[in-house]
Amino acid sequence: MMPLLRSSVRGLTAGVLCALLAGACAGAHPSAVAAPAPTAPAPAGLGLADIRGDGITDDAPALQAALDSAGQASHLIDARAFGALRLGSAVTIPADTRLTLGRTRIIAASPAAFVMMSGAELRGAGAGATVIRYAAGAARPHHAMILSKNSTGVTITALTLDGDRGENRLAGADAIYLAATSRASVTNLEIRGFSGNGLNVIDPLRDNSFAANAISDTGEDGVNNGHAINVLRKRAGITDGLTIENNRIDSTSPASSGAEGIKVLVSDNAGDASIVNVREAGNTIALGRSASGTFAIENWTNSPVTREDGFAIAGNTISGAGGIDGAAGNGDGGISLGGLDGGGRLGSEITGNRLSWLGGLTLEDKWENVRISGNVLEWTASAVTDAQGWTRDFTRGAVWENNRFLHALGGSMRALMIIGTTASISTVAVRRNFLLTPASDGIDVIDNSSSGKTISVAIEDNTFEMGRRIADARMAAHSARLDSPSAMFTSGDVRRWVRVEGAASGGDLLAEISSVDGRATATLSTPAARAVGDVHALIAERSGARAIWLTNPGIVSSIVRGNRIRAMDGRPCDYAGIGVVNGARATLVDNHFEDVNPACREQVR
Repeated sequence: MMPLLRSSVRGLTAGVLCALLAGACAGAHPSAVAAPAPTAPAPAGLGLADIRGDGITDDAPALQAALDSAGQASHLIDARAFGALRLGSAVTIPADTRLTLGRTRIIAASPAAFVMMSGAELRGAGAGATVIRYAAGAARPHHAMILSKNSTGVTITALTLDGDRGENRLAGADAIYLAATSRASVTNLEIRGFSGNGLNVIDPLRDNSFAANAISDTGEDGVNNGHAINVLRKRAGITDGLTIENNRIDSTSPASSGAEGIKVLVSDNAGDASIVNVREAGNTIALGRSASGTFAIENWTNSPVTREDGFAIAGNTISGAGGIDGAAGNGDGGISLGGLDGGGRLGSEITGNRLSWLGGLTLEDKWENVRISGNVLEWTASAVTDAQGWTRDFTRGAVWENNRFLHALGGSMRALMIIGTTASISTVAVRRNFLLTPASDGIDVIDNSSSGKTISVAIEDNTFEMGRRIADARMAAHSARLDSPSAMFTSGDVRRWVRVEGAASGGDLLAEISSVDGRATATLSTPAARAVGDVHALIAERSGARAIWLTNPGIVSSIVRGNRIRAMDGRPCDYAGIGVVNGARATLVDNHFEDVNPACREQVR
């Protein structure tokens, strides 16, 4: 490629760029990239001294000439002296050449600003200091600001890439498009306002890293569904080593509806494809109101022969738009790991993540030896799965341990649901989790198969608080105003009654929730009772909630042992502490109950 790129034609022609992108111009991929317009040959002898740097003159020919000369000599171009550059055509950074920019504003008047070869480095003076921005109306749909394909060791760092959504509104515009790269490093960028993807990475090969970037406002009104970071395996082969960590992603703008934070996908025509050793860690992701099937972090395959091993999803902080409707307004929203049946999926971990006000964890389809540990799910739920945590057809060795499920949203949301449909599930352990006030059941294990599949689980040493602990408040006479929307207490099957603990009258009292200006007020139901002073907590009672529920005959050889269940007494017994029903088989050993009606503690039928 090098003799062509150093020819007298300093910009790339349409045919060359299409060849670089392996058919992208033919529309092979929804984020395919169009070629920049051809440019005239640069006059001989141009170099850095010929750059005007006024933001008006086309500096691309002079910059290209300087880069070509550097590629043959020192491999370094220092352009920090220029405060403004205008690029009328794509500039190619040759192999093993570094272009260093200072506090520079670059106006890109062509679809691509830079094309990078193996070992090329594009280094700015920092996000906000070095800014590359599209000229108004200059670019066409299906383009990317920075391109690289079939390269090794490309580095892009310390820049702001501005898609200028307000003026351009370009369908499918990506900030960076990488294809078949190894050891690409994209760090410390600010990426904003692109109607396509922030990073669009196609068929990556080995050890690519995307870290410490701030990405916002991607996607176009939910139509193109551009994502902050999109990784697509569309052909057979192996992706080995992918690091996505410490990025800040903001997809809360209305234009980002349908956009996901991080998406790693194997397409349905990829054939014998593999993705192994993926690390998604330390990212902070904020989602807006999004559709069903939209996740903050999604790892999915549409190919039945895909091998996926060694995923580590750790220490991410994920938040949604909030609202009492929970998943109804936020789709799925949390973390997804799954795909079609088949392939081999081994040895992955989901640890130390915190999710709030959106969907929870959705895990499915024949993974083995997956550990889900130390996660916090608060005010979460999924409209699709009716659960904060959901596991379907994880076949062997799944472990849920030391997680905290706090306050499921909606009237019928479980904390954790394990369901079998097409695969037998064995040696699934659910242990040492803390479950606070699920809107429905705590842990549900359900056999939904009709083909003789079986489920074997061990549910041990978990702690359940089966009333919703709402908030501390100060009760004055008969009422207290709460820092919670009143709908929180009245949606679905949540009763409008709460129990007031620690009231000054000396005993627990019932209070009714009402709405005052959209906020909740608790009023004691007994007119003669008085409660003055600090109230320790308000706990909502609900109908039909069970701490643990195992149902249908496919559940065999299971054990429920050493769990601690605290619930409310004194109301009609329409729920059970533990239920093993409809032919399910499980051994119940040494479970402990507090404030649970004895008739409701264990039901086996």
